[in-house]
Amino acid sequence: KNKIYAFEPNYYLFINYLKKNFKKDKKISLKNIALSNENGSRIMYFPFYNSKCIHYFSSFDKKYLINSIKITFPNLINNLKIQKKRISCRKFDDLKLNLEPKFVKIDTEGFDEYVLKGMKKTIKKYKPIFLVEYNKEYFNNIKTILKDYLPYIYDLNKNEMIPLSSKINHKKISRTNKENFLS
Repeated sequence: KNKIYAFEPNYYLFINYLKKNFKKDKKISLKNIALSNENGSRIMYFPFYNSKCIHYFSSFDKKYLINSIKITFPNLINNLKIQKKRISCRKFDDLKLNLEPKFVKIDTEGFDEYVLKGMKKTIKKYKPIFLVEYNKEYFNNIKTILKDYLPYIYDLNKNEMIPLSSKINHKKISRTNKENFLS
């Protein structure tokens, strides 16, 4: 029912998947930009294996990208080529979109806190619900930005939301941990 706004900085994913599959859908607005805490541009890193972009590992943080691949595909790391490209970045608050966001999903491979910083006015005014990928490396920064929110995690095994508290072993829920029991 609701209009979806999708912001995808990865040109390969944008052209080969999003634009190709959703171009005619009037309820989906596609933008080939990165959301950030400032307007401008940044270098984004793209891993390639056999001349194909592994788009879901693309990141503005090269170290984060390499660590994610080492954990997920340890045998591929030496066979990857990492390309870089300058990407346009915009603050969400500066886009002047006529919308009241109710739900925001952020999965930016370690860049989530910058997206949230660029949404400060929107967060304060509309208080949308957020779905943010948990990364132990950035969790405290996200928690600080969303200080008025109660954090939950989704347990796939139990199919339920669990309040995230200090009692939970944060090392076991991080995507960048081999013992992650949530994935």
